[in-house]
Amino acid sequence: MPRSSGESARRTAVVGGGVAGLTAAHILGRAHRVTLYEADDRLGGHAHTTRDLTSSDGRGHRVDSGFTVHNRRTTAAPTRTCCGSSTSSAPPPRSRR
Repeated sequence: MPRSSGESARRTAVVGGGVAGLTAAHILGRAHRVTLYEADDRLGGHAHTTRDLTSSDGRGHRVDSGFTVHNRRTTAAPTRTCCGSSTSSAPPPRSRR
């Protein structure tokens, strides 16, 4: 909620410059003085565009990559939206560390 002209904005910290952190900072910035903390030397988190892919003809290409958790608990609605309610999935393989 916007503050009156006589009040100073709240100072708010957002930790993480991934998609969620950038979105939170953007929305909070409407009514708060936001400081964004990111440990990496770039923003974007798991979403990343790399520019160093070169095809056999020597042309450079940009490639977008990202990371998505896909499971029924966190992505139930998007999965139903794009794949239908009858879609099934298998659990991921267990890592052996």
